Amino acid sequence: MGNKPSSGRAAQPLGSGHSLRCWGSSSGSAVAVAGGFAPAALGTDTGGSIRTPAAWCGIVGLKTSVGLVGRGGVVPLCPTHDSVGPMTRTVRDAALLLEMMVGSDPRDVATWYVPPVRPLATIENGVKSLRIGMLSERDLAGVEPDIRMLYDRAIADLMALGAEFHKIALPLSISDYLGRGGDIMSVESYALLSPYVDHPDSPVDPVIAKRISHGRDISGPAYYRLLETRRLAQIGFQEAAAGFDAFVAPGSHRSPVPLADVEENQPPNHFGRLVNYLDLASLVIPVGLTSNGLPTGLQIVVRKFDDALALRIGRTLERERGGLFVPPPGLQP
Repeated sequence: MGNKPSSGRAAQPLGSGHSLRCWGSSSGSAVAVAGGFAPAALGTDTGGSIRTPAAWCGIVGLKTSVGLVGRGGVVPLCPTHDSVGPMTRTVRDAALLLEMMVGSDPRDVATWYVPPVRPLATIENGVKSLRIGMLSERDLAGVEPDIRMLYDRAIADLMALGAEFHKIALPLSISDYLGRGGDIMSVESYALLSPYVDHPDSPVDPVIAKRISHGRDISGPAYYRLLETRRLAQIGFQEAAAGFDAFVAPGSHRSPVPLADVEENQPPNHFGRLVNYLDLASLVIPVGLTSNGLPTGLQIVVRKFDDALALRIGRTLERERGGLFVPPPGLQP
């Protein structure tokens, strides 16, 4: 593969000895799409569980706005953050699936009276004059060098296509979003799953059980304060993002590692939970391979119900590069 990351312009196989590596919710969906077992799949995203596997498998993954796609048939984990979205090899396929998935769900009140979203109607409109935020150096701390290089290259390509980029300062640190979002997830998941977690013969992995059980120690008043703090954080973000149409972040701060090297108590993606916590939508698209031949992604974050705009931005880069998906060895695009 050489010493430089791939630009994503040409389809190249993953480096010798590498296979699809992923863990977490919706990882099976991502592997199925990347490996050619299915042309598309659905995932659920509570803190990055569509976007992280998509970034690590080199596919497209859309964390939809809560209320856009019904969750009536989904086993809930954290209803405040849960969403359902498509995982595909192309941005246009994701838009096509979303167009078919949106609509009112009688079992999910969040979908009632939602404004219409028609992504295919605007997907080819380009990015000229869009004002897009790029993260500050503080918020990009800890991003692997190859991932940062591909992130910067994607921004440069979008700028060349007419988008305007300016630094955006997130009101809270990445670790603040991670911690506060995680506490809400623990409370709600424990309320829903405590019979499984507390059972003496629980089949739940001990690490996961411990994470969920943290919610047992958060009182009702403390949970209310968490929700109020979230509301204020959303207001603060909207004030900071005034004048921006979107902002971009890495799909993940790191590349995937072998399962034996997974650190269970460390978040796999610094840029996952903040989107759910702030009640936004986000699209991950593949933007090339690292020097080790591993996929990486760009995350395009937009306001709630602006999902079509995220797809439009992603589609512009997809069209410019002649496609974004890089097939694993031995598989056709």
